[in-house]
Amino acid sequence: SAVFYTRWLVLIGLIGILAVAGCSGGGKIIGGNNAQYTLVVVAERNLDDQADYLYVKFLRDGITVTGGYVKVAGDSLSLSARGEAYATYSSGHFGFGAPIQIDAQDPDSGYSYQTSMILPTTMSAEVVPEADSIWQPNKGTLSIQFTLASPASGYILSVTPRLPGTAAPGYADDAGTGQLVSFSPLEAFYNQQTGNLVSDYYDVRMIAYNGTFVIPPGSPYVLPSKNYPATVDTDELTTYISAQVVSPRAVIQAMELQP
Repeated sequence: SAVFYTRWLVLIGLIGILAVAGCSGGGKIIGGNNAQYTLVVVAERNLDDQADYLYVKFLRDGITVTGGYVKVAGDSLSLSARGEAYATYSSGHFGFGAPIQIDAQDPDSGYSYQTSMILPTTMSAEVVPEADSIWQPNKGTLSIQFTLASPASGYILSVTPRLPGTAAPGYADDAGTGQLVSFSPLEAFYNQQTGNLVSDYYDVRMIAYNGTFVIPPGSPYVLPSKNYPATVDTDELTTYISAQVVSPRAVIQAMELQP
């Protein structure tokens, strides 16, 4: 298991992957005639957007697999010239706690990869105590309480400023599995050059995942890259499979002390 996500339909944003191990999903690879394959599959149920998302990348020796296909939950996706595919579904397309079947095939080489990944169950997150939802510099760390999904390989905390282009970096990190995670607002709410507080509303989301946590391009939330534990290029010759659930957002308002 390992540790990979501004508006999906603004669609092509950043790409990043968090990983501690190279291959996830427990699938079996057959054939391939010594060709090198990259397979990335991210199935996500986003409770904040009330939509489900799917991202796929499939390459052979670094180029699109012509004539090949990837099926996820029975849907076969057409790959772009870059070997990528995106799909958006109504909420519930991927069922809580249900296995998602994945089948990647390249008839030209005989490559076949089949596996399944279970989507975590529903989850929520809130700022505790509630009074800390308005944060001023005289307060210390902030605590986010979240419900545990089952099953889940891990959890990610994402804190992002709501205003686009803000100088505040936000915050993201592995949240552990203790249902309570704390972070220092100095890392999220302050301009890194000036040291000044950036007054804004900040959206807080928890992400539960199975497999490898993957951030597909144009996802509904952003994780500040400076906080990634590790970054792995999706063009690497390896396999990343992720099934993840994003909680409804909680909100923190950061503001200067009143005179």
